[in-house]
Amino acid sequence: MSTPVPTTETKPYPATLIAVVGPSGAGKSTSLRNLPQNSTVIFDMERKGMPFKTTASLLRPDNIRFFKSDFATAVKDPAIKLIVIDSITALIDMLQTECEASYKGFDIWKYYNDGIGELCRLFKTSGKCVVVTALDEIVMMTGLDGNNTTQRRIFVQGKEWANKGIESECLAVWYAFGKKSASGGIEYKFATQTDGMTKAKTPIFWNLPNPVDNDLKNVLDLVAKNL
Repeated sequence: MSTPVPTTETKPYPATLIAVVGPSGAGKSTSLRNLPQNSTVIFDMERKGMPFKTTASLLRPDNIRFFKSDFATAVKDPAIKLIVIDSITALIDMLQTECEASYKGFDIWKYYNDGIGELCRLFKTSGKCVVVTALDEIVMMTGLDGNNTTQRRIFVQGKEWANKGIESECLAVWYAFGKKSASGGIEYKFATQTDGMTKAKTPIFWNLPNPVDNDLKNVLDLVAKNL
């Protein structure tokens, strides 16, 4: 396990929206293990707990209204530098369930799509570094050359956001994956740039290696140094 690089007050994390994407078991939640506990809020929307010991604030709101209220409270707290939603997949599932209970027919998807857009706007305009984890899916796409190819993207119900992609709302998208090490174990990494199949992306001026070790604090500290 890599050693965290200390974060200083003069090098804050970027006030933007970042997605950590990958299949179950790829290390998305585990990558949160070294985040600064006194200045991090984690929304455990999966309600499964964290796969590591932490004293960071863990919130489990029961509905979208409570989520927005808790999120606003975290945004207003000057001690909070980082807000994590683990996962946006579960948060959007909650939104869909509420829309299905409150509306009928076309209105279900109207309010569902509008709700996703509102959540993304809340994250992007919060003035905090907001990180969302997300499950991915593999889809068949037709390229500009007319040939079919596969692509990995954030899983979301409905055509509007499936086509637009939540990735379009994020400044950076990192894909979590595991690979066998020379010793026969598993090394967990983030892909920070696309390989043509994923939607991984990172601003060039952040100067991140590709891949990078699966430790969100270390990665954010590297970004902070380059801001």
